[in-house]
Amino acid sequence: QPAHDELMARYGGDDADLARALADAEQSELAETIRSAGLYNQKSEMIVDAAAEIVEEFGSEEGFDEFVRKGEPSEVRDRLLDIRGVGPKTADCVLLFSGGRGGVFPVDTHVQRISRRMGLAPADADHETVREHLERDVPAEKCGFGHTAMIQFGREYCSARKPACLDGPEACPLYDLCERVGVDEVSETVVDPAEAAGSASSMDG
Repeated sequence: QPAHDELMARYGGDDADLARALADAEQSELAETIRSAGLYNQKSEMIVDAAAEIVEEFGSEEGFDEFVRKGEPSEVRDRLLDIRGVGPKTADCVLLFSGGRGGVFPVDTHVQRISRRMGLAPADADHETVREHLERDVPAEKCGFGHTAMIQFGREYCSARKPACLDGPEACPLYDLCERVGVDEVSETVVDPAEAAGSASSMDG
């Protein structure tokens, strides 16, 4: 957030075309502006290149925004993924938050871990498979809330190494709704859900 605020303060004035301003930015200056975000040299290079690509194809920030808001969602997603540095989570966040598209559920590490641990997606599901399950099962108008809520839940309760359920059922508000795949409350050990599923399969065999 601090890096974003600094970037907007320097390049996103009231009448500024942000895409053009970033395309014309001096990379070293942009890197210094977003230093608080980490990996700022790599990120600044990608931002400048992405902005230049957007200006070349869409003409302006406004033209790109219109494409994101009104283009066919799958086409917009594919085009975003073609931009160097943009992965599935970023593309889906742009669709959801900037494009106002319901039914898009961005998947980050928290969402992937919780979905597989709770049994909302297969234990060995990759990011895309988790996304498909969540977008199928979560009402479109709840996807934005679900995304942000799961991130908060992952940070406060369902961490990778020590989920709250290890402290007892009362420690987690979703205990009764969770399959706790990969969590052994007796031995207090935690493994990746895919590893737990693989072990169960080998035992069944």
